Order: sequence, then C-alpha cells, then structure tokens
Amino acid sequence: MKFKILILALLGFEILSASSFRRSLNACHRGNMAACEEVGVRYITGNGVRVNGYKALKYLSKACNSGVVGACNTMAFIYADGEGGVRQDYSKALYYWKKACRYGDRSACANIDLAKDKLRHHY
Repeated sequence: MKFKILILALLGFEILSASSFRRSLNACHRGNMAACEEVGVRYITGNGVRVNGYKALKYLSKACNSGVVGACNTMAFIYADGEGGVRQDYSKALYYWKKACRYGDRSACANIDLAKDKLRHHY
C-alpha cells in the first residue's frame, strides 16, 4: 500500500510539474521575462520537460536580452559545460559572462577569467 501511495505521489508531482511548466511557458509568451528564464532553466534541468539545451538557450536568450542577469549567467554555464546537447564553446560562455557582469552579477565577473583561461588552453 505504501508503495502505491508513493507512486501516486510521484505521478501527481510530475503532473503538477508539467502543469506549472505550461503556465510559465504561457507567461513567457505574454512577455514575462522571469518566466522565460524559468522555462529555460527547466529545459536544461529537465524539470517537467525533457532536457533540451537548444530550447533552454532560446528562452534564456530572450530573458538575457531583456536584462535578466541570471539568464545570461545560466547561458554561460551551458556553453562552458556543454550541457543539454549544446556544443561546448568557451567563446560564447565568455560573451554571456561578460554580459552578466555588465548587468552587475559579481559571480559572472569572476568567471570571466576562468573562461579566458580555458580559451587559452583549449584552442
């Protein structure tokens, strides 16, 4: 009985997760950039959807270009680590860390040197 309850609870969580994803996606399409960032993060983490790095970048880019600093930083990490099927690209990671740094994200500023170092040793 406990096993059945656990399974039902997990299924319920997945349905709620997918439902909240649709709400965030609709909010993004209506111009809510924080929702676009959330959609992008969910695509890269697989929360409520199948992991898809390219879809993550699409929504994160929309948010980043609107000044959502966290979205820029997340894009940089996707490129730096080559997550979600996206080809690793330290040049793009550096670009987005610089953008996040200009928006005031100190952790992004600190990662600029990391990306520059990787570029020197990687290419």
